[in-house]
Amino acid sequence: MSRRGQIVRRPGQEHRQELVKLIKEAAYGHATWEIWDDMIYFCSAALSQPAMYSQDREDEYLRRMGKYDKKTQDLFPLMFAKIILAYETEGCVDVLGSMYMELELSSHWKGQYFTPDHLCQAMAKMTFTDPTELIKENGYITVNDPTCGAGALLIAFAKVCQEEGVNYQRDVLFVGMDIDPVVARMCHISMSLLGMPGYVLIGNTLLYEFHDVIYTPMYFLQGFTFREKMRETIDNVKALTPVSEQAEDSAPEILEVEEAPVQAIITADMSEYSVNKTGQLTLF
Repeated sequence: MSRRGQIVRRPGQEHRQELVKLIKEAAYGHATWEIWDDMIYFCSAALSQPAMYSQDREDEYLRRMGKYDKKTQDLFPLMFAKIILAYETEGCVDVLGSMYMELELSSHWKGQYFTPDHLCQAMAKMTFTDPTELIKENGYITVNDPTCGAGALLIAFAKVCQEEGVNYQRDVLFVGMDIDPVVARMCHISMSLLGMPGYVLIGNTLLYEFHDVIYTPMYFLQGFTFREKMRETIDNVKALTPVSEQAEDSAPEILEVEEAPVQAIITADMSEYSVNKTGQLTLF
């Protein structure tokens, strides 16, 4: 028997069940995959537009929303609320990815199978090394998943950072890329709601051709626009300067300048943000 429209019941996953009910209610005149696709687009746009506005994205949002009657339109904000509550309850877990697979919405003909959370956690722990020195030297570390899917591996790395005492919301830049726009936006939503600074590219990793870049709110809140440019400048200077002429204390001086503009954006450390027990920035 197909499990489409069903979610395995586990303690603490009540919001997933409520989300499925809303999707079923909206799908009375539309296919389930269409409701999911549009729901993901709406949520991702709502998170990305305030940070970096795109008129094309706004037009597509209105076009998609225009397909539905008023009753169905009113269901999408409720779906978004359930997604937020699910992440607030479950923390660094790939909520959307696991639901996507359990609802059998993935494209099997394209070989689309997401790595289960427990395997992602194992892989993240096996590859994790203390990044303290790298963070001290460069200001932050970067994690890249070139076939990110819904972001399970990136989320797992964030969880391991949290367990190891590394502030992933400040010291890690997360980058994902996927050719499927639906799952790429799912990754963007998860990263945004978990407070992961970074962005997701929608395009072909092998050819490095992409047609959209979606930034998380934390990317701007933590000043990564400036920090990435400064790091690139530092790397270029190091590449052009002979090793014998590089002063040992030059890097700390540059990094001190690098961090200054961030303080204009962040008036205090992360302890002053409202953070719930899972480590997520609370939205309510």
